[in-house]
Amino acid sequence: VGDKIFVSGRLGEAGIGLDSWQQKIELKDRASFFHNRLNSPEPQAELGCKLLHLASSAIDISDGLASDLGHVLEKSGVGARINANNIPVAVVDNGVALPKSVLDYALYGGDDYRLCFTASPDNSDEILKLSSDIIQIGEITAEAGLTLISATGSQHSLEIDGYNHFA
Repeated sequence: VGDKIFVSGRLGEAGIGLDSWQQKIELKDRASFFHNRLNSPEPQAELGCKLLHLASSAIDISDGLASDLGHVLEKSGVGARINANNIPVAVVDNGVALPKSVLDYALYGGDDYRLCFTASPDNSDEILKLSSDIIQIGEITAEAGLTLISATGSQHSLEIDGYNHFA
């Protein structure tokens, strides 16, 4: 409880790439970028090694942030508050009509393989120096569940859901 929650890059890009193929969504000049994020994810192994002495938990985001952070929360017997304004989401061209918001892709899409990790506030400065891609998105709480603080400051309970391999 009190640990900060971090992610290691933009989330939802692979999910947008998958939907663009499956649903024939026109991504303009960025189609190859999103398809590459799906087909050629960048392993975060080097960063993971650097976090060994700094992080209290870590998981790769393969099934969506809500699902994978949910696994950490469940196993640790804690909850979390994450700030929607801090979640690094995919950037799409103006005029691209996606079936979901970029925040929904970040929360519930999959195959990004970025890291989500927690650490003591005492380690925050050192962690943020490891990479410009690392963003603090929230905090671990004693209350069970996952809460999203919206851009307007309202709080919403999130379903701990994402890609389900057995669906």
